[in-house]
Amino acid sequence: MRKIIFFILIFIIADLDIKVNDNFDVSLVFCNTAQASYATVRDRVCGSSKRIRCSAPIKNPYDAKFQGACSTHDYCYRFGYATYGESQVFCDAAFLHEMNNICSNLDWMLLASSGLSFAACRTAAKVYYSAVLVAGASSFQKGRKKCQYKGLCPPGKFSTTGNLNNCKCPLNTRKVYTEKITKSTAYCKGLVDCPTGIFYTDGEYRGCRCHAGVGKSYSGLGNIQAQCKGAAGIATCPKGKFSTTGKFRNCKCAGGTSKKRWGAGNMYGMCAGEENKRTCPKGKFSTTGKFRNCKCPGGQGKKRWGVGSMYGMCKGTAGKARCPGGKFKTTKKWRGCKCPAGKKKKYTNIFKSKAQCR
Repeated sequence: MRKIIFFILIFIIADLDIKVNDNFDVSLVFCNTAQASYATVRDRVCGSSKRIRCSAPIKNPYDAKFQGACSTHDYCYRFGYATYGESQVFCDAAFLHEMNNICSNLDWMLLASSGLSFAACRTAAKVYYSAVLVAGASSFQKGRKKCQYKGLCPPGKFSTTGNLNNCKCPLNTRKVYTEKITKSTAYCKGLVDCPTGIFYTDGEYRGCRCHAGVGKSYSGLGNIQAQCKGAAGIATCPKGKFSTTGKFRNCKCAGGTSKKRWGAGNMYGMCAGEENKRTCPKGKFSTTGKFRNCKCPGGQGKKRWGVGSMYGMCKGTAGKARCPGGKFKTTKKWRGCKCPAGKKKKYTNIFKSKAQCR
């Protein structure tokens, strides 16, 4: 059996284009829980002294990085089915997910001098994952009694003020605090779906799932940003002005229309023609937002003023309103209003920003 695993993994590694050095003994790739990790699992899990039949540690530079992931994988194989109803497929998929997270969160700037890299780490994770797929079935156990992992958070809502303060959520879940200020209660939430466009990997979308099983492409220092492959442009741009830095980054305009961008770094956008669908409101309005290039009703012209013509008003709108009694501001909705018959508009300051009908 070990020879079969050996030859299968030779082909897996060749296909993954991993660089294997002289110290990389492929025949020993199985579950690969290191001795220190064995002891951790043995002490934490129900006082169990019987260990999963994993191989001895392989001499691979990423072995130490994956010890924690393999410990949890061992626990999942032994007690995951009885305690949580998890299948071997889930345990293996969660194992790969946790190893990928480990790779994503290592400081590669500091590790570069040791010859380690993010790409090689992810490739090594695939090799470990392939190994448990090939030879893990005989180790997966369904007959065990339920056994709560002492370091694992319990199902449902729990208090974080006691011994569960530093508990770890099960694989493929994340801890969510229900009390935002005190963080006294929390629960483990299943993985969220990744949003459309670019998102940050250290926030609420850490470890999120891309739709239809597609992978992620990472960018930024320390892979701080990511995007689901093929997700750019999937979202349809909304009506009016929108931000191009969030979920509508690279969105598509309906009907194949072009997109206008403006602002520092082109941070705002609007689909061409969308601005002309809006009717300008009565009175003064901002020309930099949703009423940018709006149409005045009845074919009226438009007045603009201010720095960069940032304010506008439809001709004919000004003057329709009757000026109020007493003093009023001429810079807002009373701009261009008409005084009652027999009275004239008198400005009360040199800036002509206030007036009164006399």
